[in-house]
Amino acid sequence: MKNDDEILESIINNGKIGPSLLSLLSKNETKETLLGNIATATIIASYKAREKAIQTQIPFIEEIDGTLYLIEPSGEKKFIKKIQKSKINLDQTFILD
Repeated sequence: MKNDDEILESIINNGKIGPSLLSLLSKNETKETLLGNIATATIIASYKAREKAIQTQIPFIEEIDGTLYLIEPSGEKKFIKKIQKSKINLDQTFILD
């Protein structure tokens, strides 16, 4: 049988509850783990959104390596244009209080 932490991780990985709620339920949650959970949830949500967009059979736009493409329902990529990299410089480290 799984322990509580394994069950909670399984629930968040399957998108059943958000990472913030998981941090409240878990006894050993650290800030780093919370950030990791948020990042994981974001990646999973992005992947699932892309998969749902493909299933709609409606073309959508996707950025790949600085280039915008129109993705057709067939999977064909049509070049739209190159885009410039953002000139905003974010700090490499953050302090969580």
